[in-house]
Amino acid sequence: RRGVLSRRPSGSVRAEERGVAREGRRMGSRARPLGPLERPISQYQLGWYRQKMESVREWLSKVSPFLMPVQGTPLGAHATVDDWLSSCAGRVELAQELLLGRDAPAETRGQLYKIPAAVFVDFTPGGGLCVVLQVLLQYREKSQVPFNDVESAMLPVGGPGDRAMQRSAVSGMLPFLRTVSGLLLDKKILHRNAVFLSPRLPGEEAVRLSGAVVRHGGMIVQSEGAASVVVVP
Repeated sequence: RRGVLSRRPSGSVRAEERGVAREGRRMGSRARPLGPLERPISQYQLGWYRQKMESVREWLSKVSPFLMPVQGTPLGAHATVDDWLSSCAGRVELAQELLLGRDAPAETRGQLYKIPAAVFVDFTPGGGLCVVLQVLLQYREKSQVPFNDVESAMLPVGGPGDRAMQRSAVSGMLPFLRTVSGLLLDKKILHRNAVFLSPRLPGEEAVRLSGAVVRHGGMIVQSEGAASVVVVP
C-alpha cells in the first residue's frame, strides 16, 4: 500500500537534492544522516550545507527579523548564525527520527508522519527549511529559551546514549513537528493525498486505515476517480 501523504518534492527541490547528493559524494560524505544519532559527521556539519543556509538566514531575517539573533548574541559553540541554524535543522531531523522513525514506539510513531528528507535540503527562500526554522524560532521566542541553550533545552539529541532517554528528552517536540507539518501542507510544500478505500476491504481494516489517513493529513474520497491513492485488499 502506498503512503497517505505525497512526499515527492517539487522539481526545484528534487534538483536541489541531486545537487546536494553530488556535493556530498564529492566531499566523501553521505548526503544526509540516516544512521545512528552518534554518527560523527552529518550533512549539517559540512561546509556546503552551512554555505547554502545563507539564503535561508536572509529570508528569515527579512520575514521574521525580531525572531532572529542579533549581532553578538551568544550561540554556544557556533561561530555564525548560519552554523547555528544548520545545527538546529539537523537536530530537528534527529528528534523526529526518535519520535516518528522506524524504531520509534507505536504511541508516538502513529501520531504523525515524518517530515520528508527533501524538506531539510530545500534552501529556497520561503521553502521547506525556512518553514521548519521559522517555527523553531517562534517556539524559542514563546518559551524564552536563550539562543545558546536551544539545542540543549529543546533538541537534546546529540551524542551516544540510551534511545529511550533521548526520546523522552525530545517528547515535547511533537506539537512543534505537528505545526511544521501543517504549515508545509498549507503552503503546498507537501501535498495532501485523496485516498479511496476499496469496499472489498474488511470493515475493521477500513476503519483502521481511515483513521490513519486522517491522522496523517490525508482525506478519504468516495470514488476511485477522485483519488490520488487507492487502497485495495
